[in-house]
Amino acid sequence: MLDSTGVHLVPSGDGVGPGVAIDLDDLGDADKRLAEVEIVNPHKAPELRAALNKAWLNARKVVAKLVREEGRAKHAVKRRRAEALLKADGTDTERRAEADLDPAVTAAEDRLTEITAVRTWMEDKATSYKNGYYDVAKSAGEGGAQLPTPGLHGVRTEPVVLPGTPPKREQTGTRSCREIPLT
Repeated sequence: MLDSTGVHLVPSGDGVGPGVAIDLDDLGDADKRLAEVEIVNPHKAPELRAALNKAWLNARKVVAKLVREEGRAKHAVKRRRAEALLKADGTDTERRAEADLDPAVTAAEDRLTEITAVRTWMEDKATSYKNGYYDVAKSAGEGGAQLPTPGLHGVRTEPVVLPGTPPKREQTGTRSCREIPLT
């Protein structure tokens, strides 16, 4: 639900609480800043990285709240279905069909679907802000940036190698005296 102030209200998982408010104006501002990644210069990079970092943190806070509400919604679906099964009469198949058609079960499932969709959307937003942060660091030539690279045991981070810096021994292919076998 979108209110008049540009805030999207995601319902609470149990349908009773206040829910989660997402400020769409802040997301729009962060998306505009994300577009600046393509034209960033070294002077503007620290400020843009700070803005993207703040947007990522805010998005992750919303995701954490949505995960909590998603858990509540899953519990509410189970509870409503159990209550509907207890009220239903007939064979097992008839009781299950009657419970699936119960309006309270349907409303709880709809809430769960909406919360899950918004959580996925916000996770994608947070990932785009994080990627923008690292792209700014890489393009502006900031040596302290840590980019994820695949390793033997999952993902590890290595320093970014900047153009113009002398390569390390591992990158040149040379070996030390200890690594050369004696014949």
